[in-house]
Amino acid sequence: MYKLSIVIVLLLWPFFRSISQTTADLETDRPDQTETPFSVGKFVFQAENGYSSTTIFRRLVNRQFTSLLRFGLSEKFELRVEATAEKILFNKYKISNGLVPLEIGFKANLLEEKGAIPKTSLIAHLVFPELAGSDYAENYYAPNFRFTMQHSLSKKQFLSYNIGGEWSAYDGKFVPLYTLATGYDFSAKWYGYIELFGFFQGNKNSEHSIDAGLAYLWKPTIQFDISAGAGLTNAAPDYYIAVGFSFKLPRR
Repeated sequence: MYKLSIVIVLLLWPFFRSISQTTADLETDRPDQTETPFSVGKFVFQAENGYSSTTIFRRLVNRQFTSLLRFGLSEKFELRVEATAEKILFNKYKISNGLVPLEIGFKANLLEEKGAIPKTSLIAHLVFPELAGSDYAENYYAPNFRFTMQHSLSKKQFLSYNIGGEWSAYDGKFVPLYTLATGYDFSAKWYGYIELFGFFQGNKNSEHSIDAGLAYLWKPTIQFDISAGAGLTNAAPDYYIAVGFSFKLPRR
C-alpha cells in the first residue's frame, strides 16, 4: 500500500508542474467527512488522495490509501470513481490486505444557495463487490447516497451538512448517516473545520465521532490537508489521523 502511494505521487508529479494557475481554486470533498455540494466543472479532472490510520477498540488498526477521481461532464454533473487500498492489523499482525470494492457514481448539483435554501447536490455511488482484492470480495452490489448542503454564514465561514445512507456490501443492510461541519477560511490559502459525523445502527451500535482538520492551498489547483478525529460512542473507532493531497487538471 505504501509503495502504491509513492508510485502514484511520482507518476503525477509532472502534471503538478504543468498545471495552470489561472483557474478557480479547488473545492474538494476532503479532508472532512462532509462532502461539498460543488462539482468540479465541465471537462475538469480532479483527484483527491489520502492516507489514514484508524484505531478501533485499541488493538485493531485500519490503514487506508484512498483515491477519489472526479471528472465533470457539465458544470453541474460529474462522474466519480473511488479506489481504496487497505491493510488491517490486530495486535500488529496483518489479518487482511488489498483493494476494497471499487465505487463508481456521480454528483449532480440540484439547488443554488438562496436565502435560507442551501446549495444542494446529490452524490450517489454503487459498490462493485467483484472489483476488489481476494481479502475483500463481498456479496452484494451496494448503493450509497447523500444529499450535500452548504450555507454561507459569512464571506469566510460556512455551515455544511450531509444526510444519506449506505447499504452494506456484506449483508445488504441499510445504515443511515449524517455529517455536520463548520468551516472557516483563515486566509486565501488556509482553511479549517470542526465536524460531527456518524452512522445510525441501533442504540448500542450507533457510531458518532468528532474531528477537525486543516487544508493548505499550495497553488490554486493543488491542496494538502491534515485531519484527526475521535469516537464519541463505544461503537465508534477510538481515533484516526489522516493526510492528503488533491489536484485538478483544468480544461484547456
